[in-house]
Amino acid sequence: MNIHNSIDNPPLTSPKNELRQLYFGNQYIIENFHTILTIIECEIKNIIQLLIH
Repeated sequence: MNIHNSIDNPPLTSPKNELRQLYFGNQYIIENFHTILTIIECEIKNIIQLLIH
């Protein structure tokens, strides 16, 4: 096992890494949610345009 590698990449079970995964997991969900909202907004605008014309 490479000692240098174990310092750079802590074990997956370490509390610090779990917090990092939680944070980045939440960031990913928030970004996806924002993208989904943007798509829904565009779709609603398209439907309104179709209804008006």
